[in-house]
Amino acid sequence: MTHIDYAMSNADYHDKEKHPHISSSDVKAVHKKSLLHWALEQNMPRTESKAMLMGSAIHGMILEPEKKEFVRGLPNRLKRKEWAELEEKCAKNGQTLLTEGEYDEAERITETAKQTCETLRYVLSHKRFVPEASIFTECKDTKLPIKCRPDAMIL
Repeated sequence: MTHIDYAMSNADYHDKEKHPHISSSDVKAVHKKSLLHWALEQNMPRTESKAMLMGSAIHGMILEPEKKEFVRGLPNRLKRKEWAELEEKCAKNGQTLLTEGEYDEAERITETAKQTCETLRYVLSHKRFVPEASIFTECKDTKLPIKCRPDAMIL
């Protein structure tokens, strides 16, 4: 049976204990490397590069700006105590702290994408647009539990 959750957080979707389903990312990882590589990586902590952080910020600012998942912080991380306090506050609210420069750059790229991509404007303004729906089902051939989280859908 297929279940679609329109309000699930990204953290809940990726929680392997709550949702041990095979994801599209899992399938791609097996295809790119091997089943053994994928299996060995399951218990390794995921490290996020600056590029991945920027991509996540732009993604969130475009698709779900109302969530305000990313917060503009200090000019840099040099004031460690202040930065740690802000970061802790953000974490409690499910937000990610960015430097002023990182935030401004993500915001600039977001606005440029919205201004220059007609398809993006169409999708975002569509009355039946749904971002980040979490879809859970079972593969009809293998009976494996599978999941996907498309960036955007028009219902």
